[in-house]
Amino acid sequence: MVEGDLGRVLEPLYDAALDHRLWPAALNAIARFLEAGGACLAVDHRHTQDSVSTGASAELLSGYNAYWHSINPIWPGVWRAPAGAVMLDRREIGWEAYRRSEFYNDYVLASGGDACMSVKAWESRDYTAAFALHRVRGDRPFTDRHLRRAAILAPHLT
Repeated sequence: MVEGDLGRVLEPLYDAALDHRLWPAALNAIARFLEAGGACLAVDHRHTQDSVSTGASAELLSGYNAYWHSINPIWPGVWRAPAGAVMLDRREIGWEAYRRSEFYNDYVLASGGDACMSVKAWESRDYTAAFALHRVRGDRPFTDRHLRRAAILAPHLT
């Protein structure tokens, strides 16, 4: 029942759009809707990144913002994609290439993660914003069902 589930996401999402302190609750609702271990709203400034996240420690997130975002092989695809696009790590850059990357081996695996799905929210000349959903190692990868649910949510995330 996607419609009922969607309703439980939209209220905290639109509340957070008006009050930034509510983003953790909205991200938790998005993560539940997409059956993810956590969610992040990232704003990339081309050379730096700011983000708010659930399901990840502050230490892990600060390490990501300080370095790992700059070599994340998923971001170039996010930059090129139109707003509302739903992307899956394994499909965007190829699973084998992703698994061999420094980013996957030294950041994703070290943090206990495995799969990532992104929804591009917004772009301007200087910024790109995207939602990233992650699954922890041992969980099954995101499926086409999750991609369809993300596509239903995407217009509200933009």
